[in-house]
Amino acid sequence: MRRWILRLALALVLLACAAAFVTLIFQVNSYTHIPLFFGAVALVVAGLLIRGIRRDGWRYPLRLLLSVRMRLTLWYIAVLAAVIIALAFGIYYTQQKYLYDDLNKQLDTRLQQIAATYDDQTGLLDYTPQYGVIPARKSPLGKTALDSLPSREVVLLLAPDGSLKQEPAQSLTSASLDQLVRTVLQTNALRTPAAGGTYPSIQMGLKFNLPDGGLGGDLYSVTSMPIMRQQPGTQQQQEVALLVVGTPNEVQAQLDNLASVLLTLAPLVLLIASFGGFWLAGLAMRPVQTITRTAQQIGAHDLSQRLKLRRRDELGELAATFDHMLDRLEAAFTRQRQFTADASHELRTPLTIVNLETNRLLAHPNLTPEERQSLLAIQQENGAMARLVDDLLLMARADAGQSNVRHEPVELGEVVLEVVERLAPLARQNHLQLTMAPLPDIVVQGDHLYLARMLTNIVENALKYSANVGACVHIALDRYEQDGQHWAALLIEDDGPGIAAEHLPHLCERFYRVDPSRTHSQHTPPALVTAGSVENGSTLSVLPTAPDEPDDRDDEWPTGSGLGLAIAQWIAGAHGGSLSIRSQVGAGTICEIRLPLDQ
Repeated sequence: MRRWILRLALALVLLACAAAFVTLIFQVNSYTHIPLFFGAVALVVAGLLIRGIRRDGWRYPLRLLLSVRMRLTLWYIAVLAAVIIALAFGIYYTQQKYLYDDLNKQLDTRLQQIAATYDDQTGLLDYTPQYGVIPARKSPLGKTALDSLPSREVVLLLAPDGSLKQEPAQSLTSASLDQLVRTVLQTNALRTPAAGGTYPSIQMGLKFNLPDGGLGGDLYSVTSMPIMRQQPGTQQQQEVALLVVGTPNEVQAQLDNLASVLLTLAPLVLLIASFGGFWLAGLAMRPVQTITRTAQQIGAHDLSQRLKLRRRDELGELAATFDHMLDRLEAAFTRQRQFTADASHELRTPLTIVNLETNRLLAHPNLTPEERQSLLAIQQENGAMARLVDDLLLMARADAGQSNVRHEPVELGEVVLEVVERLAPLARQNHLQLTMAPLPDIVVQGDHLYLARMLTNIVENALKYSANVGACVHIALDRYEQDGQHWAALLIEDDGPGIAAEHLPHLCERFYRVDPSRTHSQHTPPALVTAGSVENGSTLSVLPTAPDEPDDRDDEWPTGSGLGLAIAQWIAGAHGGSLSIRSQVGAGTICEIRLPLDQ
């Protein structure tokens, strides 16, 4: 539908342009094409804006105004408008000077011709009025054109005292005749030749009594010339009569037509040039848009995109530089990932050996308390290092696309129960309640081990950071629908210290720590215990250890490495879901995991 609207608007623009050219060529005094033209242009602009808004939203007009493409177009139009205006004024004033000079020459020639017909005997003129084809047009002064006059030339002969010696062939109104005589007699410049021997002229309006009884008028160029004769017996020249000649001034009408043509063509040319400039600017900026789209698609995990612009201009050089930079970055990231994967893989063997040897030494019955304490510290740090190595190896494989995430039916409720039972001792050790809402039957396509690790990382963080501050960590599972897609939502909520707003966008970054003070030292947990039999749909509550219940160990539980949330976010993304965190200082934290469901 939008394409047909744009095509219709473009057809109207072409029709209006054709009407404008017909008006100019045939000099039709009609401006009906103007509203048609601008209406069609408005339709084109509206169609383009609507298409842009549907594609990019309501910010499209502002983005369009601030774009380089629009600025280039506006500068192009401004420069072209200045050139067209200067050219139009130059054409107009050059034509004006040429036409008036030509009119004055014709008028002076006619003045000399008529003066040569002066008869000294009769004191009158013996001339034939000029006839000619008079074009049909509207008079600037009168109600009708003077086409019915036998001759449009006005010739008067005045006596030296200003009295009328010979009347014009046309019937001038008494008012126009009196005004003509008075103006000529009062204008001394009309009786004095200018440089080159030509007499100047003036423009004035004259009105006539038409043969059909009507009244008409027109603009005339009037000049005068004194007729001189030598006085008998002397060498002095004496003025015997004053010749006045007027011809219709068609110059102003021609200049008006020229101005009309220029005023019609200039906006038309500017408008066509604006559309052409906008299109050319878009064509010139297309490589920049390609660079922008490619840059948006490039991430730390995929640097294989390249521009590959085959151009030999500045943009081609920029694209080639960008491609070379991406080559260097990809090589550096590849080396980094390979080093992380190799180092993590190589560290697993010595860490395993350290753990085995520590366990063997701890089994020796003759250890002193100090030796046992040192071995336990070594075992604890070795466990923390082993977890860090496993996390690094997992992230390295994920970056290299070697994670091998399986997609099979997984009951989320079972994952939640498994994680709760596994972390129940940690909740008991931190004097926290780990509660769980009734679990609905929700099945997702995913990897059971990865989903369990994701939930474990988040719940473990909540238990660690809520110790000695909060009282409860709650887990809820629900389903909902949004935009036709069904989702499973896992909510992990604690009443711990909360997180400041400036840290929330960075929580899932690797090795990011909000504040070392938020990482509370935890006691080493005892061996994992079973939280008891939990039926689906019930609420599990792990109560804190009683105050009088002695702890078996005083060793510290290893703190996190800063990779737990990064791994959880990656696992959620690998399953087509997302991870979001909402928190407020002093009010706890809510972590939401969204996973898609099969419809």
